[in-house]
Amino acid sequence: MPFVNPTIVRAKFPEKTIKTHNDAVKIAIQNMNIDTTKRNILIAHQFVTNSDVSESEDSFFVGGIDNVDVSVFDDFDYIALGHLHKPQNCPKNSSVSRIRYCGTPLKYSFSEADDEKSVTVVELNQKGNLEVSTVSLPCPHELHNLKGTFQEISSEIFYSRGNFDCRNDYFHITLTDECDIYEAMSLLRKIYPNLLKFDYDNTRTRKATEKINDIKDDTKIRQNSIFELFSDFYYEQNKSVLDDCQKKLVLQIIERIKENDNETN
Repeated sequence: MPFVNPTIVRAKFPEKTIKTHNDAVKIAIQNMNIDTTKRNILIAHQFVTNSDVSESEDSFFVGGIDNVDVSVFDDFDYIALGHLHKPQNCPKNSSVSRIRYCGTPLKYSFSEADDEKSVTVVELNQKGNLEVSTVSLPCPHELHNLKGTFQEISSEIFYSRGNFDCRNDYFHITLTDECDIYEAMSLLRKIYPNLLKFDYDNTRTRKATEKINDIKDDTKIRQNSIFELFSDFYYEQNKSVLDDCQKKLVLQIIERIKENDNETN
């Protein structure tokens, strides 16, 4: 079953009430004429509610409108799900593996650093008798998230005792120094050649993150004026606030736009 879109299913079954992806998948499966006395396997590409996502995967719709509940798959003996990178049973952390994302064979983001990649092996014996096991896959380049001060992470004691291969593994390094280290990334790459991601976690970056989260708050967006929204956007892009001259210019532009709108209306 390919990814099911409510718009397509609604066009096929106009008499049905189909508002969400869950509605769409449920209607599609109900019209498959499944013989439940036989063994049935479904390969699907849906997002099951409460599944774990990785940072490299597409974000899902606000409010979970594209989520599908596990109950829609009740008529199947095994459901092989795709798209999510993390190997997992559904519902999440369930010991029953009848509904499962096998996950990707490789690690595609640092949020997957601690994942154990594997192949899922499924054996269907008599109806109702299901055996699921996994075979671990080796990772040619492990991923590691390192965090600390520049002095700590560049110390020979730190990297010589680390459970990683500095030359072959991939690294995401987060420095906690309050002041930026000059050419830190270039210096660290002399020790960790495959340094792919670099950032800071300090007072400055935490304040910036809080500011961005405030900007993304839908309630605050609806309450803020056009000038406040533009000021927030400017801060998110430049990590600095508008000066007095810029504020004056922005207010003049907003007033001019409003005047033009009034003339048009």
